[in-house]
Amino acid sequence: MDTILYLIFTLTYILLFAIGIILLRRKASVPGMILLLVTLGLMIDNAMIASGTFIGEGQQLKSISMIRFWAHALFTPALVLFGWYMANGFGVKWARSRFSYYFALVLTLVLMMIEIVTETLPLTLTPVYEYGVLRYSSGHSSGPPIMVLVLIVYLLAAGFSIWRKTQWPIMLIGVVVMLIGSAISLPIPSSASTNAFELIFILALWNTYRKSLKAAD
Repeated sequence: MDTILYLIFTLTYILLFAIGIILLRRKASVPGMILLLVTLGLMIDNAMIASGTFIGEGQQLKSISMIRFWAHALFTPALVLFGWYMANGFGVKWARSRFSYYFALVLTLVLMMIEIVTETLPLTLTPVYEYGVLRYSSGHSSGPPIMVLVLIVYLLAAGFSIWRKTQWPIMLIGVVVMLIGSAISLPIPSSASTNAFELIFILALWNTYRKSLKAAD
């Protein structure tokens, strides 16, 4: 069952990626490129999980699984910068200053380095087979995911500010859904629930990005 779910997630991300390319061809932008890269990373993540059982346990699956973690470390922190661009584009007061931009830029780079140093470089992959899906997961725990926690806090602030300024709640709702999905373990026979929350989160960001393009016209 989970294999089918991950396949559906992968196909949805492929569709989102294609739509993103169309939007960028119409109007190139930094936030659009950031969102496209994050979508690519999640597409790779879900595709590898969906195909793990077919590839089989071994060095090949273990090696390509590293791509998932590097994509997460390199692309996901840039959502801080995406959040700033959205807040700035919607006219949020605190996002109008140069300081707020450089703060978001530096925070993005710092979170990227933290994720690489604390999570990706010391990564030890171990095979996990559950609910019909084979994947390689981290074999170590280095405490709370600092990068994700800081990112969520920043996006919550940006989403809340956008809602207060424009009455557009979609980004805020998406971040809250992602926060709940990360914090609560649902009593269901599936490992795909977190990925489902991630998809809702990314859909909310894409909708907010499209809204920002319309607001700029």
